[in-house]
Amino acid sequence: MKTGMNLLLWTGHVTEEHYPIMKDIKAAGFDGVEIPVFDTTVDHYKKVRKELDNLGLKCTTVTIVSPEANPISPDANVRKAAVELLKKAIDCNQALGAESCAASSGGRMKRSRATAVTRGPTSWRTEEKRIRRRAAAVIPL
Repeated sequence: MKTGMNLLLWTGHVTEEHYPIMKDIKAAGFDGVEIPVFDTTVDHYKKVRKELDNLGLKCTTVTIVSPEANPISPDANVRKAAVELLKKAIDCNQALGAESCAASSGGRMKRSRATAVTRGPTSWRTEEKRIRRRAAAVIPL
């Protein structure tokens, strides 16, 4: 089993300032870190990957979709924005060499009436199929 530490404990945007923390995490015996991907600038994450490689750390990532980019919105334009955001997040994951990415609404969609969606297995299965089709266009499965 591999173990990792979530860098959200320190920041929502990993920069060179956090490299000593990553070094300490490696020294403590962890195998990897979870990197927050809230900024979708690929070149930034290429730099972070160099440091991960230097330290011998693996990574996973977490990203957040906003109500304006809600993948299960009834509004097609909002869903399209979600697909574009997730494509950018996937590009950042590739730059990092990430093993996986978790996408979250941060709980905001549940609290907002403006972005209310039908809950239940049918809406989630439909959205899962939609995301898998989009992901397959970016990364062949």
